[in-house]
Amino acid sequence: MRVLRLGLLAAVLVVLLSCGAGAGTSGPGGMPPGDSGAVASDVAADGRVALVYAAVIRHHLTTALAATVPQVVYVLDRAVPDAADAMRPLDDERGVAIEDRVQQQVAAELAGPVAIRFVASTQAVLTVDQGCSTITEHVVVLILAPVPTSGDRVELGLAELSNACLSGRWQTYVLVRTDAGWSVEGTTGPLVIS
Repeated sequence: MRVLRLGLLAAVLVVLLSCGAGAGTSGPGGMPPGDSGAVASDVAADGRVALVYAAVIRHHLTTALAATVPQVVYVLDRAVPDAADAMRPLDDERGVAIEDRVQQQVAAELAGPVAIRFVASTQAVLTVDQGCSTITEHVVVLILAPVPTSGDRVELGLAELSNACLSGRWQTYVLVRTDAGWSVEGTTGPLVIS
């Protein structure tokens, strides 16, 4: 009799557990069951974007700006497709929002003597001095292009605005992913300095 009760109890537990295995309303972290892969994919994509941006900003600071390292680097909080085009009007800041978690990861990756701050508009950090738009000394504004969604070799446009009358630099970096992470391999296309 005792064996029968234990067997019956085990059978009921098996039925209950198997019925509830796929019927829950949430998956890991409270997400709907079908969304966990999409969330992981989004996080991985954001991580890729952040690491590419951090690599290109780090390289730009240590090469193009090595002689005059700024104290603050402002980065437009949107990725502008034609960022490396010197003929793009400076007030044309249309682009795709750079996610907050990407901004936070970029700032964390580059934490150190140079402060990285994302801004909603380049106009927020400009002043006008004798009719000329200018940026405070030791400050640089960067405008980045979107990171391509795939590939171990990517091209990323960048615009740098600095100093009086908005002197600038527009170029496209070539980055590669290795076991050590993302790094700049060189540049492609025109380099414009004004």
